Amino acid sequence: MDLSTIIIGIVALALFVVPIMYIQRVQKRKAEKQLHEFITQGEAQQLKLTKHEFWDDCYGIGLDERQHKLFYVRKFKDREQQKVVSLADMKKCSVSNLSRESNGTKVIDQIELRFTPRDAKAQDVCLEFYSREVNLMLAEELQTANKWSAIANEGIVAASASVSSHTSVPTA
Repeated sequence: MDLSTIIIGIVALALFVVPIMYIQRVQKRKAEKQLHEFITQGEAQQLKLTKHEFWDDCYGIGLDERQHKLFYVRKFKDREQQKVVSLADMKKCSVSNLSRESNGTKVIDQIELRFTPRDAKAQDVCLEFYSREVNLMLAEELQTANKWSAIANEGIVAASASVSSHTSVPTA
């Protein structure tokens, strides 16, 4: 092998590797910025988010395990929606999957977490995880919703136990 072949090989390799490294670095910075913004938004709501997850660049959810509260953010175009759900006020959490048949194929239109409040007069609280109108492709949203439904239900049980232990009167 002569020197020119080695140089051409190194340049060709660099042409493939450098853009990949650059893209990874940009994605990492973007993820760090998204996490920092999310944590800051949670702190503005007096929450310390110990668990969190982001998907599809416009959704985020987090849990304050001490206060038993979920924090949800949805960004769409120029608007941002934030919700805080007190798990102590909820009876249960389930995944709502709105779908239809189209040409013999099941088409999912919307996936959301649906919280049923303890107060029967209060309305359900819904947190969107996927909407066909917003997202063209369905990825891991259903699995993510199922995961967070389980986390929320664990938090509801923990919040109920916490409320029960604080309201019980010790007997002597």
